[in-house]
Amino acid sequence: MHTIYGLSFLYAALPVALAAFLLTPPVWRSGALLLLSLGYYLLAQPSMLLYTVSCIAIDWAALLVMERFDDTPPARRCCLAFSALKSAGVLVWFEVTLREGRLPEAPLGLSVVAISGVWCVYEVYKRKAPYLETPVPLALYCCFFPRLYSGPLMPYSEFAPQLETPSPSIKDLGKGAAIFIGGAVKTGILSIELEALARSLRAVPEAEQSAPVAWCAVIAIALGAFYRFSGYTDMARGVGRMMGLLIPESFYYPYQSAGVEDFFERFHSGAGRFFRAILPQNAARGREALRVFLAGAGLGLFLGLRVNFLIWGLYLAFFAFLEGFVLKGAVKKIPTPFKRIYTFFIVMISFAIFGTDSPGEAAALISDMFDLRGGWPLAAEDTGAGLPGYILSSNWLLIVISLLFATSVFSLLMRSLRSRLPKLAALVSAAVSLFLLFALTAYSA
Repeated sequence: MHTIYGLSFLYAALPVALAAFLLTPPVWRSGALLLLSLGYYLLAQPSMLLYTVSCIAIDWAALLVMERFDDTPPARRCCLAFSALKSAGVLVWFEVTLREGRLPEAPLGLSVVAISGVWCVYEVYKRKAPYLETPVPLALYCCFFPRLYSGPLMPYSEFAPQLETPSPSIKDLGKGAAIFIGGAVKTGILSIELEALARSLRAVPEAEQSAPVAWCAVIAIALGAFYRFSGYTDMARGVGRMMGLLIPESFYYPYQSAGVEDFFERFHSGAGRFFRAILPQNAARGREALRVFLAGAGLGLFLGLRVNFLIWGLYLAFFAFLEGFVLKGAVKKIPTPFKRIYTFFIVMISFAIFGTDSPGEAAALISDMFDLRGGWPLAAEDTGAGLPGYILSSNWLLIVISLLFATSVFSLLMRSLRSRLPKLAALVSAAVSLFLLFALTAYSA
């Protein structure tokens, strides 16, 4: 149950949840979804459910106080600050206790629950959403079970109106199932294999390390991260669609970005929307630059309270700052193909930071990426040599598939086919989904 892409979820938990949801009258379905989400959490991580419920209860209390003092701006600001400090404090406390070994694991979806709660309070504070009559919409917004793994994050004002009478159509069920299966394959097969490939390349003996080997390891890290996060997002979107809820896409081919600012828009865009929303815009150049760095740091820490994630976010924010403030005119003149190449280069270096456990390890990997002194032994007669070549030649199909599906090539082909031959496109889509379902079942069995 802890793995949403596992066979027990796919063939047992999900069909039961869908049946229970569809058999519930539409006016009660939001309550049924909340019970299903809490039930999923209880099965996946029962010891941590109290922490999650407590976080949501505190945000609900902040909203009640805010409504009580609606005509008192300082009191409303205090409620918002209390919610934000609570969420930050909870994240830091769990990170510290985990590192000290006082807890076996963090609550499932802790970052998603904490940030969703703050976003709801913020939107009510800004009067972008009305006060809540019951805690059900807030609780479901925070802990809708497929979103617990990696989001996607979305504004409360976009999620809550859909809870009135969610009524999925047959088309929604089919489309949602296809999206879910694709996401499960991304997370349950591609990301696992790519992460294993990256570990194998990083474990190559120092005598056989070289710049090409290091670059291949970093590309595997970057692709593995993309497929893991985007897979979780697609599974959440798929389950939501099957239940009549439209959840936005959070990854849109980020490695095709034409600029680091564009990468921020494409990679975990829900988290980017959150930090852009809560960090106030300011006409002053210096404060806008600070906002870019705070958003970068926030995105990194959302992915995990680790020093390397923070550095990763700040590193990317630095280049976004250069593009948006220092070299804005020059960047606009660069042809798009060259901007894509430059961005890919900068982003790949960032994943040398992202995929290592300490700044020292990141520095060593980046050093290897630019160390052109060594060769690249693809084959040798003695047993130890040629290990990098053996690893890569054994994983060539994985590498080709991962690179192709990280681009929009197949998406554009399917879009063209739908516009010209919609019936054939539907058959192709169904066949692909069935093949992916078979592949996932065979791989996970």
